[in-house]
Amino acid sequence: MYLSAKIKNNVLLRAFVGGIFIAIMSQISVPVQPVPFTLQTLAVLLLAIVLGAHESVYAVCLYLTAGVCGLPVFANFSGGVTALVGPTGGYLIGFVPLAYIVGKLAERFGTNNVFTTFIIGVCGIAVLMLCGYLQLACFVGFEKAYLFGVAPFFGVECLKLSIFSLLSLVTSRK
Repeated sequence: MYLSAKIKNNVLLRAFVGGIFIAIMSQISVPVQPVPFTLQTLAVLLLAIVLGAHESVYAVCLYLTAGVCGLPVFANFSGGVTALVGPTGGYLIGFVPLAYIVGKLAERFGTNNVFTTFIIGVCGIAVLMLCGYLQLACFVGFEKAYLFGVAPFFGVECLKLSIFSLLSLVTSRK
């Protein structure tokens, strides 16, 4: 019984620290409209390979819960439920499937190969962008959502994926 409680506490601690890590990385941003460039995505990618699918999802959920409760953990020290239901909320919500998919793929294929890890990251980023694009499109239409919420991020996301792939060598699972 004691060992089981100790293991659960460690999972909660790792998820809590992971949520704090995402919150810190979200403050490193370039505030462009409507979607700022931040390092949140890199944080979630890294947590997915370090913590695995389930624990990284817990970390993202704790982060989102803190933000919805009004703590200023989202980009540019924002918070509140409006961040999730507003134009850019799909990107925040998309962190959940991003963490799960990247975590599962990393568990399955390992992260000791830069190319494999890059492709794993691309799969997660594609889902994140789809979530963000669809919600943004509800506010500005599909064409503007692509122009302002997807296209400007190709270069930035490739850079983040490159950093992610290189850092994955340090945290290799297989």
